[in-house]
Amino acid sequence: MGGTPITALAITCFPKKGLDFSILAEIMRGGLSVLTENNVVLAGGHSVENDQIMFGYSVTGLVHPDKYASNDGARVGDALILTKPVGTGIISTGIKFGKADAQTASNSIATMLTSRRQAAEAMSEFRCAAQPTSRALVFWGMPGSWPKRAKSRLKSSLHAFRFCLVHSNSPAVRC
Repeated sequence: MGGTPITALAITCFPKKGLDFSILAEIMRGGLSVLTENNVVLAGGHSVENDQIMFGYSVTGLVHPDKYASNDGARVGDALILTKPVGTGIISTGIKFGKADAQTASNSIATMLTSRRQAAEAMSEFRCAAQPTSRALVFWGMPGSWPKRAKSRLKSSLHAFRFCLVHSNSPAVRC
């Protein structure tokens, strides 16, 4: 992490029956638009038949060895900076099961459609010790690979701060 994306391979799952293929075409058109906007070349891809729609990219790029940020370099005293609100994953599940209200779903989708390019550019100006790929992993997964003292410090720090979650009408996820 910490590099410049150069190429991408599209990976998609889509049902063979029951949905119009124009939906897949629109998803892919939107993804290609973002790649083009960020000067990333679509080099190919792979599709799999599945009842659930899934779409993403495997991205390759270049990174200066001194600017590489792994997901396990956090140390006691490091600042924790979130570049995107927490909650899109659980809200996506809520959308799939009809449990997310329209405003929450709309706010979450808007967050997911926002490019992280500006955040990445800003981060490149600083020396980041760790850069996990998921905000949820910051709190529940990645700390498992951090030093014990750092985990303890993170846990106590989490109790001291309120985090901005995706804006929601639900009191459980309101900022």
